[in-house]
Order: sequence, then C-alpha cells, then structure tokens
Amino acid sequence: SSVVSADQFARPRNVVGRPPKSSSSDRTTATNLPPRGGGGKKKADAASVEKKKEGTSLSASTFNLIKACVGSGVLALPAGVAAMGDSSLVLGPACAIVGGLGMLSAYAFWVLGRLNQAAADGGKSYGTMGDMWKDEVGEGSAWMVTLSCFLTPLGAALAFSIMLGDMLSSLAKTAGLTGILATRHAAILAVTSLILYPLCGLKSLAALAPISMVAIFGVFATAGFMYQRMASGAYAEG
Repeated sequence: SSVVSADQFARPRNVVGRPPKSSSSDRTTATNLPPRGGGGKKKADAASVEKKKEGTSLSASTFNLIKACVGSGVLALPAGVAAMGDSSLVLGPACAIVGGLGMLSAYAFWVLGRLNQAAADGGKSYGTMGDMWKDEVGEGSAWMVTLSCFLTPLGAALAFSIMLGDMLSSLAKTAGLTGILATRHAAILAVTSLILYPLCGLKSLAALAPISMVAIFGVFATAGFMYQRMASGAYAEG
C-alpha cells in the first residue's frame, strides 16, 4: 500500500548476480583486443621451426661436403701423377699442386661462410652465389658466377653418368645379359634419367647424407685395398 515515487523507477536497480550495464564508451570491441596466448608469436615460431626442418642439418651437410670433395676422382690421382713421369721426383711437385689446390678450396669455403655470416648479422640473406657476387663485387660480372654454378654440377653429373654407365654395362655383361641391356649407351641413359635427374630436382640434400656416409667408407676401403696390393707387389713391373 506504500506509494512508490517516480524517481525510484528512474534509478537503475541492482539485481543480485547481474553486473551493472556499462556505457557504450567503455565497451571494447573484439577486434581491438590483443590475441590471447600469443597466437602471433606461436605462428612465427612454428614457421621458423618448419623452415629449419626444410634445411639440411650440420651433420648431413658435413657428410655431403666430404663426399663432394673426396669423390671418385681421388682414386684417379695416382694415374695423374704417373702421367707426369715415371720417376719418384715428380711426387714433390704433384703433392705441391694438390696441396695448393686444397688450400684454395679451403679458402673459398671459408670466404663463403664468412660472407653468409656477415649477411646474417646485417639482417640479409643470399639466395644464390650470384646474389652474393652482386652485393660484394658488382652486377655486371654476376653472370659469370651463375654460369659457373650451372656448368660445374652439369659437368659433374655428366662425368658420374659416364662412370656409372660403364660400371653397370660391365656388370650386365658379367651377369650374362646381352643385347641393348648390356650396352654402354643404354646404361648411361638409364642412370641419367632414372637416378641422377630425380636427385638433381631435390630441394634438400639431407636425404643423401646416409648414402654419402656409405660412399665415403667405400672410397677409404678402396684406398686401403689399393695400398694392400701395392705393399704385396701386385703393381710392380712385370
């Protein structure tokens, strides 16, 4: 029976369990809120991890580099030394030439690593050796580096195709195969199209690290057998 004044209806009533309504100026839209849980940082970390997975590890790069330096051509060095002369006096100049070439190769690898590290410290990265040459020397002669980087692996792939083709054709004849399967041209074509070409299309050479380990062991094993035969006199005249 009590009389309720009009100003009581105008005042907002606080209901238990219900917070008071805020004004439109205090409202913050969802778009202005920062991402919860550091979503942007997580995405960046995931992208960096994925980028690291695409690259080659240090151990894999080491074995691939050793295999590239200590290839099958090392086994042909004795023939090259013998071609210089049949005297033991040629061993001195031959060792000096091989040592000088090895020092030049080591210096080139050191310079490449130093330039890449300097670029990384400066926030830059080189995609190719041609880009590095453009930045350090000039753009006018960068085509020579690009051409060299194209011709060098092309010549290496061609040499390996010939060596593997000769070996497989000899093995085919030993196994009793005849006809086109035992020919040298068919073996070279098969090795180039079915093995070397797909390998050249790989974006990362990390998968070749186990094969490089086996190949390095094969080179040293072959050198050991050659030394054993030499010590037994198998390579002596007559």
